[in-house]
Parts: sequence; C-alpha cells; structure tokens
Amino acid sequence: MSEAQFIIGTAVRCSDGVCGRLQRIIIDPVGNRLTHLAVKPDGSLAGRLVPADRVESVGAEILLRSSTAEFAQFEAAEETAPQHQASWPYSPRELSGRFPAGVEGVERDTGYGNRTTTRDRIPAGGLEVRRGEPVYATDGEIGRVQGLSIELQDRHLIRLLLDKGHLWGRTRFTIPVGSVDGFGDGIRLDLTKDQVRELLHVSTD
Repeated sequence: MSEAQFIIGTAVRCSDGVCGRLQRIIIDPVGNRLTHLAVKPDGSLAGRLVPADRVESVGAEILLRSSTAEFAQFEAAEETAPQHQASWPYSPRELSGRFPAGVEGVERDTGYGNRTTTRDRIPAGGLEVRRGEPVYATDGEIGRVQGLSIELQDRHLIRLLLDKGHLWGRTRFTIPVGSVDGFGDGIRLDLTKDQVRELLHVSTD
C-alpha cells in the first residue's frame, strides 16, 4: 500500500514548474475518498481544483502529472461576485441562489460601498477539509487538522493528521479514518479522549 501524507500548505509542483500550495482538500465523505486538491498559486492568481487522479507523487512537494498550462484550465477553486452597496449593513438575501448550498463564504469590503463575496467551490457531493479545523472526541476537542493520509492508488482516506498544543509544545499524531463519526462544523470521532490517548499509546508502542 502506497500511503501519502497530504499536509495542507505543502508546495504543489506541475511537470514544468511550481503551481502553488495546497489550500484545502476535497473528499467524498460517503466513499471516504480524495476527489480534488484546491491549489492556490502565490500572488493574486486564482486557485484551481485539481482532480485527485492528477497526483503523481507526494513528498516534500506534491507533484502533478499536469503542465502549468493544463493546471490553468482546471475548474476555479473559488467563486466571486461583486455586491454594490450604498450603505451598511447589507442583507444576505441579496445573495440568494447565487452560490451552491453548503459552501463556505468570505465577505470582503472593497471600499466605496462595494462588497465582494468569495466562496469556496466544492464539487457536488464533496466536502472540504481545511487546515486548523477542530477535531472532537465524544467529550471534547482533541486537536486540529493538518492534513490527511491517503492511499495513492485508489485515493482512499487512511488517517487524519492532527496536532495539538501551543507553538512551543505542539504534538503531531494520527487518527484512523475509521474512527471518524462525521464531518461538518469540525470533525467528530466516535472515541472518547481516553480512548484516543490509549490509541496513541498503542501506536507509539
């Protein structure tokens, strides 16, 4: 089994140059499979949704079997719409029907009474995993997501990659994806904190 760790924030390289960095991971929560990588180039260039089957290898960088020209043709990773406002506050009803349900949004004030709404694009049936999302045991938070461990050949999820603690005392650990009870508003496990500690103890031994 070829297991690869997709750490959010890792550089992504096309066959002929750097494409950007891994911004978020899109999964099929029903089939527990990786479907897309959202890759954001440095600077102001638009991010792209890279199909998972374009991943060649994963190491210090994520290597794609696509050129930079092909990368630029992938589906946009975000949708943006200007909102022309004469005054505050604005009504969320003005955005009704503009974006698919269930996507995340960021509202940006562009000045002069204009407002731009940018939302992550998520393929139908997919779910995004972002760096720093909280992971909860049945009795409280146990850490924050750093990425996912994936079986490269069939793109199945194997483990969550987490860390906990503060900058000077951070601990990295993994949780089998079979312990995940649900995604959305954080990731929920079917384990207690004590069961997680025991699982980590067994793994370490």
